[in-house]
Amino acid sequence: MTNQMNEHFRQLWPRGRELLRSALPKRWRGVPLIPVVRLAGVIGFSTPLKPGLTLAGLARALDRAFGMRNAKAVALVINSPGGSAVQSHLIFRRIRQLAAEKNVPVIAFVEDVAASGGYMIACAGDEIVCDPSSIVGSIGVVGSSFGFHEALNKLGITAVIGEFTTGGFAADSGMNIRMAAAAINGVASPKIATGTATAL
Repeated sequence: MTNQMNEHFRQLWPRGRELLRSALPKRWRGVPLIPVVRLAGVIGFSTPLKPGLTLAGLARALDRAFGMRNAKAVALVINSPGGSAVQSHLIFRRIRQLAAEKNVPVIAFVEDVAASGGYMIACAGDEIVCDPSSIVGSIGVVGSSFGFHEALNKLGITAVIGEFTTGGFAADSGMNIRMAAAAINGVASPKIATGTATAL
């Protein structure tokens, strides 16, 4: 019964679409279609009340936007201070993959901020449009600590930088952190130097 209803609906849909189109005012009939995907919030960081931006959370919206027939372009509206380097890169790659598959240009619009990973996602666009007061850019890795080193030395407390491995805790002089920062910058830098965004 359900299959028959679905088949009947498929047969009626083209006729219904034409009837709806004729009901639209003439000035709206030739308007180009540009789907909009809103990307707002911290990338990868989720809380129960405010989920972050992840590829898994955006996959359906991106597929729907790039899957629309007769779309002249896809607009990305970005308002993100960044976050996870991995999720930023995954989202960037998926947008470029869909743009290449569907042969649709991508225009990134920056609202308040597109920093760090938000800027990486904006670079997936063929063009970046922003307000002169928008904060745009600053891809990198930042690490910080607190400034109680003299008090800690007097108390005999030392900081140990290291990593957890299957063999236990391996102390290190910070080399692993520098290597991680270099690896993340190595992924981000080519996106900016040879990225698709042509205008800012």
